[in-house]
Amino acid sequence: MSHYYYRTENQRRSLPELPAMILVFAVSLVCWGAGYFYSTGFPMHAVENQDTLWYFIGKIFINKEIGYIVGFLTLLISGFAVQRISDTEMLAKERTRLPFMLFLLFFSVNTFLLPVSEATIIIICLVVYFFELFRAYQAPEAGVSFFGSGLALGMASLFAPQMLFFLPLMWVGMYKFRALEWKTFWASLVAVLMIYWILLAWCVWTNDFSLFAGLWNGLIHIRFSTVEALFQYDKLPMWSVVILSIISLIHNRMHSFNTSNRTRMILSFLTDNIILTVALIFLYNDNAVIQAILYVPAAILIARFLRSTGYRMAIFLFFVMSLLLLFSFIISTVWNF
Repeated sequence: MSHYYYRTENQRRSLPELPAMILVFAVSLVCWGAGYFYSTGFPMHAVENQDTLWYFIGKIFINKEIGYIVGFLTLLISGFAVQRISDTEMLAKERTRLPFMLFLLFFSVNTFLLPVSEATIIIICLVVYFFELFRAYQAPEAGVSFFGSGLALGMASLFAPQMLFFLPLMWVGMYKFRALEWKTFWASLVAVLMIYWILLAWCVWTNDFSLFAGLWNGLIHIRFSTVEALFQYDKLPMWSVVILSIISLIHNRMHSFNTSNRTRMILSFLTDNIILTVALIFLYNDNAVIQAILYVPAAILIARFLRSTGYRMAIFLFFVMSLLLLFSFIISTVWNF
């Protein structure tokens, strides 16, 4: 009898996710279809700054169909990786597809990230960065995990040098996870330096330092965002995610006594990443790649908030949020053509 009720409860809790999943894929396909129709992101090699690594990689995706297929498949893989992080650490309190659906939704409504951009590679590196960092908690060989996090961070910084600001934040995470030692500190620093040492060696070999100089210029070229730039139509999806993240942060702080110490530290670290990302958005105007960094920690935190509100209420809020993001997408993108 107990087994019967257990199966009935699982079925009752899993069925509402099916219409939500259908809605997410419908909204995502609308966004990707609109991007394909308007040829968003093409030609991909026509970027403003030619002294970047992405300028050379973007030349590979000449065909629009291949670009959109590769971009969408990469987005699905990244979403499943975000889902894996949430399930492994039980950050959404239980196994649920909400982190995957939220990440897919947040990324798709920002068509300036479609189909494949620097953000695509940075998101993959960011997922590896979080996964290795969280795995290092109370691990006997934490230095190996922090070395992996440093490598992922260094690779991401080759496409967005602002990612180097997350290196001190990783040391803060080490302190929160009680793993800040000379060995772990040195492992993370050497990993990042190794990436740039290889880049510098390549520049010396080719006698062309434009890539190295382009990264340095991108890091020091700070342009504060104006009020008009922050509240343009194309920023509506981003601010929607920021507002939802703030609500989730407040809710998680108010109910932090119900969580384990490990979960509390991970949520606090994800919060620090969101705060740093928003600060970088203010410092670097019109940098769409930085906005994409927000969506990985935000998807996990908002998924936890939705699950804490009750399952039926969570699905209802998810439906409302999806429709609002789709509406903001229509305003910010379709009406501009």
